[in-house]
Amino acid sequence: MTRKDKRKYIVMSGRNNIGGLITKPLSQISLVILLGLLVYSNTFTAPFLFDDHIYIVQNQDIKDLSHLWPPTETRWFGSLTFALNYQIHGLHVTGYHVVNVAIHIINAILVYLLVVLTFRTPFLAAQGDRINYRLIAFISSLLFVSHPIQTQAVTYIAQRFTSLATMLYLLTLVCYITFRISTVRVERYTLYAVALVSAILAMKTKEICFTLPFMIIIYEFCFFDHFNPISEPLSPRTGNRVRFLRLLPFLVTLIIIPLSLLGQEFGLSASGEGIDEGIRRSKLLEATSLSSSDYLITQFRVIITYIRLLIFPFNQKLIYDYPLFNSFFSPEVFGSFLSLLLLFSAAVYLFYKSRNGYPLLRLPAFGILWFFVALSVESSMIPIKDIIFEHRVYLPSIGAFIAITSFIFIIANSPGHVRPWVEKFVCSVFVFVSLLYATGAYARNRVWQDEIRFWEDVTAKNTTEVGGYINLGHAYLSRGFIEKSIETFRTVVTLQPDNADAHLNLGLSYYSKGDYDQALNYYLIAQRLDPNSALIENALGAAYDSQGLTTLAIEHYRTALRLDPKKSEVYTNLGIVFYSQGKIQDAIKEYNKALALDPDSVEAHYNLAISLSAEGLSREAIEQFRESIRLNPDFAKAHYYVSLEYRKAGLSAEAEEHLRQATALK
Repeated sequence: MTRKDKRKYIVMSGRNNIGGLITKPLSQISLVILLGLLVYSNTFTAPFLFDDHIYIVQNQDIKDLSHLWPPTETRWFGSLTFALNYQIHGLHVTGYHVVNVAIHIINAILVYLLVVLTFRTPFLAAQGDRINYRLIAFISSLLFVSHPIQTQAVTYIAQRFTSLATMLYLLTLVCYITFRISTVRVERYTLYAVALVSAILAMKTKEICFTLPFMIIIYEFCFFDHFNPISEPLSPRTGNRVRFLRLLPFLVTLIIIPLSLLGQEFGLSASGEGIDEGIRRSKLLEATSLSSSDYLITQFRVIITYIRLLIFPFNQKLIYDYPLFNSFFSPEVFGSFLSLLLLFSAAVYLFYKSRNGYPLLRLPAFGILWFFVALSVESSMIPIKDIIFEHRVYLPSIGAFIAITSFIFIIANSPGHVRPWVEKFVCSVFVFVSLLYATGAYARNRVWQDEIRFWEDVTAKNTTEVGGYINLGHAYLSRGFIEKSIETFRTVVTLQPDNADAHLNLGLSYYSKGDYDQALNYYLIAQRLDPNSALIENALGAAYDSQGLTTLAIEHYRTALRLDPKKSEVYTNLGIVFYSQGKIQDAIKEYNKALALDPDSVEAHYNLAISLSAEGLSREAIEQFRESIRLNPDFAKAHYYVSLEYRKAGLSAEAEEHLRQATALK
C-alpha cells in the first residue's frame, strides 16, 4: 500500500470511527432524545406560573371545546392543545409538561432532518462525500435540545405557543424539502399537502410564523435551481413559473394572521370576547406606549443580548430590566447595529463565495439569514410591551446553531488539516459544550420547580420589577408565610406608593393574618387609588363580612359585580353572606352562578355542597364535595364533611376513608 493509499485509508476509517456509534443516524437521534429527557426530567411537577394562569388556569375557553370553534382566535391551534390537555387531566401540571417536552424533542429531531435533507438538495447533494453532514445535523440538534435559553419556551407552559409554532414551522420546511427531492408522484402530493396544512396551523399558533412563507422562498432559491425530479430539466422561464405556482399557496397563508388579528380586534372570536380581551390575548396588539422607532432602535441592542445568551447563557432572567433607547447614534445602539450589519454582511459574503467554488458555505449563510428572518416579527418595528424575552430566540436559535456548527466543520475539513483528527476534536468539543449547556439547562429548570424559588430568582436579578415582588408576595401568601408576604408587599409600596395592587395585596396579607382592621385600612387606600376595581370592591366586601357588617359587605359585592360581572369569586362570597343569614336558597343560586363562570372553582363547589347538605340534599352534596376534592385532593375540610355525608347515607367504608384522609391532611 502506497503512502497516498494509507492516508486515504486513515481518512476514511477516521470518519467511520468518530465516536463509534455516534456516527449512526439512529444512535444520533437516540442520544438527542435521551439528552432532552434528562435536561427536562426535573420539570414535570413545575407549577403554573405567570401567564399560565391567563392562558390555562383562568381561561374558560379551553375548558369547553365548543368555545374553540370556529377557529377565529389568533392562537387557536395552541389553545386547542391546551384544551385537549385540560380534557384529559384537568389542571394537573404533569400532562402539560409532558406535551411541552415532547414538542421540544420533536423539534430537535426536525432540526436534524432539516440539515440532512439539505445535503440531498441539488445544490449540496455532491458535497455529502466531502464533509460528514450527519455530524453537522447531530451537533446542531444536540445544541438545540440542550441549550439553557430554551428552558423558557419549554418549562414555561404557556410558551407552548412558541415551541408548537416552531414545530409546525420546521415540519412545513421538512415536508416541503422532501416533496422537492422526491421522485414518487403520490408521495410528492402527500408531502406538499402536509406542508401546506402544517403552514396553516402554524399561522394559527403564533404570529412568529408570518415569516414561514418567506423562509420557504429563501430556502427554495438557496438550494434548488429550477429543479424538477419528475420531468426533464426546465428552461429558466418555465422553471420560474412552476416555482411561483408551487410557492403561491404558501404565500396565500400570509393573510391568515392579519385576518385573525382583525377578527379579534372587532370581537369576532368564537367565545364572543370583546376588544379588551382580544388585545390581552395577542401580544402583537398589546397596548404599549413604546413608539415604533424607539422599539426598533432598542432591538438592535436586544439582538446582541440574544446572541450573547446563545453563546454564554449565564444570568438568565424571566424579566429583564432593559433600558429603552431613543437615539440610533447612542454608543450602545450604534455599536450593536454595526455588529449586526457585520454579521449580515458575513452571510452575504458566504453566499457569494458559495457561488464561486465553495458551495458548502451556502449552509452557514442560510443559517444566519434564518436567525435574522425568524427574529423579524418580534424584533423589528412592531412595538411589544415586553422589550426582551428569552423564548423569542427559540425559533431563531435553529439558524444560529446550524450556522455555527456547519461553519466550524467546514473549516475543520478545509485543505491542509488532518481531517479525521481535526473532525474528531471538533466533534468532541461540541459534545462537551452540549453537556455543559445541558447542565446549565437542568440547573435553570430547578428554578422553575417551585413558585417561591422562581419569584425569588426574578426579584434577586431585577430589584426594581414591581410585578416580580407582587407575584413573590402571592407565592408567600399561598404557602402561609404571612410575615414574608407583608414584607414583600411593603417593598412594592416603597417602590411605588401609588400602586393600588400593592396596597390591596398588603391588605390581603393582613386579612389572612386575621388583622381585619389593618386589612380594611389598606383596602380603602387601594380603593382611593383605583375606585373602579372589582378586585378591591370584592376585598372590601370580605373585610366587612368578617366584621359582621353584612349589609356593607353585600353592597361592595354588588359594586364589584357591576364593575365586572364575570368575577366568579364574588358570587361565591355573596353566597357565603346569604348562607350566614340563613338564606340557603339564595346562597345556592349565587354558587351556581359562580360555577357557570368557573366550573373549576373549588370554593364554589365546597360551599355549594355545604348549602345542599343544610337543605338535606345529601346525594347532591356528596357530588359537590367530591368535585371539590377532585380539583384539590389535599382539601382536608372537604374530605371531613363528605365523610359526614357518607355517614348519613350509611356508607361507612367511604366515610372512614375520607375521614382518614382528612385527619392525615390536617
